[in-house]
Amino acid sequence: MKLRLYSGFILLGLIVPLLAQSQIQWEFPPYRYYQYENGFELLVIENHTNPLVSVVVIVRAGLRNETAANNGVSHMLEHMTFNGTTKRTQKQLYDELDSLGIYLNAHTDMDYTNYLALTHRDFLEQSVEIMADMLLNSTFPEEKFEKEKGIIVEEVGKDSDNPDYQKNLRFRQQFLAGTPYAMPVIGTVETIRNMRREQVVEYYQTYYQPNNMMAVVFGDVNPDAVNQLFQSYFGELKPKAVPQLQFEWKRDYPFVHQEMNAERKLVYLVFPAPTFNNRYFIPFTIFFNYALESDKSRLMERLIQNESVSIRQASASYEYHPDFAYVILTFDVPADVDATVLKREVITEFQHLQQEGIREEEFQLIVRNLAISDILQRDQVMYYGFFKSHEFAIAGKTAFEVVMPALLELEVAEVNRFIQEYPRMWHNPTVLYQPFPWMKKVDVAAYHGKAQGRYRGVGEIHRTVFPNGLTLVHLYNTDSPILGIHLLFKNRSAWESPDKAGLVEMLHRMLLKRTRNYTAEEITKKLKYLGAEVKTYDWDYIPFDDYYNVPEYSYIRFKTLDQFGEQAFALLAEVLQNAVFTEEDFEQVKRRMLAVAQKNQKKASFQARYGFFRLLLGKDHPLSRPVGGTQETIQNITLQDVQQLKARYFQANNLIISVVSGIEPETMKQLVKRYFGGMPAGEHPPAMPTIDLTQGLAADFKVLDKQQAQLYWGYVFENRASGAALAVANHVFSNRLAFHLREQKGWAYRLGSSVQLYGDKGIFYVRMGTRPYILQDAILAIQADLESFRSEVLPDNEIERSRNALLAAKVRRRATRENQAYFLGLFEFLGYPEDYYFRSLESLKNVSPEEVNRVKNQFIQTENYRIYWVK
Repeated sequence: MKLRLYSGFILLGLIVPLLAQSQIQWEFPPYRYYQYENGFELLVIENHTNPLVSVVVIVRAGLRNETAANNGVSHMLEHMTFNGTTKRTQKQLYDELDSLGIYLNAHTDMDYTNYLALTHRDFLEQSVEIMADMLLNSTFPEEKFEKEKGIIVEEVGKDSDNPDYQKNLRFRQQFLAGTPYAMPVIGTVETIRNMRREQVVEYYQTYYQPNNMMAVVFGDVNPDAVNQLFQSYFGELKPKAVPQLQFEWKRDYPFVHQEMNAERKLVYLVFPAPTFNNRYFIPFTIFFNYALESDKSRLMERLIQNESVSIRQASASYEYHPDFAYVILTFDVPADVDATVLKREVITEFQHLQQEGIREEEFQLIVRNLAISDILQRDQVMYYGFFKSHEFAIAGKTAFEVVMPALLELEVAEVNRFIQEYPRMWHNPTVLYQPFPWMKKVDVAAYHGKAQGRYRGVGEIHRTVFPNGLTLVHLYNTDSPILGIHLLFKNRSAWESPDKAGLVEMLHRMLLKRTRNYTAEEITKKLKYLGAEVKTYDWDYIPFDDYYNVPEYSYIRFKTLDQFGEQAFALLAEVLQNAVFTEEDFEQVKRRMLAVAQKNQKKASFQARYGFFRLLLGKDHPLSRPVGGTQETIQNITLQDVQQLKARYFQANNLIISVVSGIEPETMKQLVKRYFGGMPAGEHPPAMPTIDLTQGLAADFKVLDKQQAQLYWGYVFENRASGAALAVANHVFSNRLAFHLREQKGWAYRLGSSVQLYGDKGIFYVRMGTRPYILQDAILAIQADLESFRSEVLPDNEIERSRNALLAAKVRRRATRENQAYFLGLFEFLGYPEDYYFRSLESLKNVSPEEVNRVKNQFIQTENYRIYWVK
């Protein structure tokens, strides 16, 4: 019997019958599981809504398997597998990946290392063969080994310059003392420099065995064909005994650790938690979601409101390993707050939870939200293989098969019993670590549906401009139940004065606080009911996700199911048109933004980027301002400024709504008209100022006493070429530069070049992180590589590889519906024709070598440029 989740909750009381079905029926996607005689595991999950496939091979070897003598060996080995095999040199490996448009990466963690390939379905076999070659036939060339040491030392230097990383490392060294988990995953400068090739080879031969691996393949595949592939490359290998480590580790709870400076204090409070195989794992999952997961969760919200501890920021994380698990509560508080008082207040809130329990309505809402979220996450091709790698490394296919059915079958009484017993377990945490076969009681078969995947149709784009100036762009496609919405607001930084940079950011951060009709708690509840994922600003605690967090525009991203389209637009309209900003909310957001700005002030990468753009474009140009502002500009912003901006910025003619959905085009048009058609049109959006060509030479720098320097080198050029040809030319150069300075010289962990177009102008720049003493050599090397690149005729095969790599990257970036909606809105903002969304891929496919060489000679130069570095 399948569980169906119902709710009588109706958002804003407005219903379109075809869209407002509240019933959610959760089923497994079609999947197959195989285990070969040698112990190798394969899980194949079908998703035919996109011609992409993710292939992940998880090796159960990570920090857990290291000692003080070889700390960092798992990560070093991960790096070395990209340096050549018995069949391929490193260059041949990279060239082949580029020519096929395969994205290949790896990640080392505490309990595992995983290898990820993202590929078009047509190149699945090549992807599996390449991964098998790397994992089973790596040669670890001696000269590459020394080079890779240099790269990892640069990576360690980058982490050493990150205060948050260092604080977390010190906490772990104290809390996890006596276990390998106390060491850094990446290793230390000392352990990396002293590491011998023989140590890596020995580790490789010990742990990279078929019976210590699991593959997860997700995407547009035929399971039987995938099984045959893996059987041929992994299934015939002989197994080998792999050391199985166990730790008997004890700690008194709650555990307290403090990190202090003159003004602020970071307090870590740690409590034991259930391991995956423990009987309390599923009830704890609900409890964590209800009480701790976000600052809107019950316990965390109460603590933040507790004036006696003055919490500026709070977060919680749950970590489990094979032998033990724990919850880390992290609080940012004033330096004079006593950690003992904070611990007492936290324990008091746990006691309140014991007294109150969780109500049936709240419980059902959480389960419903988790079920919808799982459906939404399947939109991401990396969901099962990459984001859930830790679960697979610990629990294998059980992590896939039993968790959601167990949550759906759970009863609120079980959660409340756990809440009652949980604090008593802190003094005997082994109760939370003991295995118990709870998963055998789960009726997995009841959730096997008859879902059949379909190939994604091309879809149809429908564009509407309403009388008030609002633009709607709708990509109609019925191959997925997911609704992706993107709201783009034009010319973000042009709306701000230089002395109040960050004003738009503050406006966006305040959006979900409250409205005229709803409190923040009610808004959170409505979002949970929809299972919605909403993002109104860049999350500063997640690196590398801010590629659309730019001065040219701001955004709101929203994802739910098509059946909740009515409620989604009703809520978005309510937030935009009826948001209420209080002094209390304003001060809270301001404190958070000041904290982020303070951290950025100490980051060499941040200072180098905006120092370079100020030098290149002028300090008052909107493109040279950080979108989150600086400590000085944030202090200048008042609540009145935010309120005045809201009235001007959230106007119909400043807004582009782009949607990807299976909702009928006319229904979608009427939905948007109903909720946004009456939105007033305001003043004409301020234009972004032009940028001037770079003339002459100029350089500047800043000293922050960092272990790793950050360098920017670039200029403004006149753009007379197609964006596709420029992108290919830059990609060729960026790859060459990275191969030369990273792979051959070992000077950098991360570097590359970029081209950004602004009408008839473009900005070209190189970014590099390296050791301070390498800076001068790096600048000379960049200039020499540019001169060589300009004078050379690029070979056709190298252009073809870059073109294919860019095509594959564009397809990957459009894999999810919310990202498709983003690109639709971006292209509309840039003034491209309606069909450009489809034509952009074709124009890239048709770029000729002659055009790339011509464009390359037009935009590459070394006569006029700006250099900025921070060290």
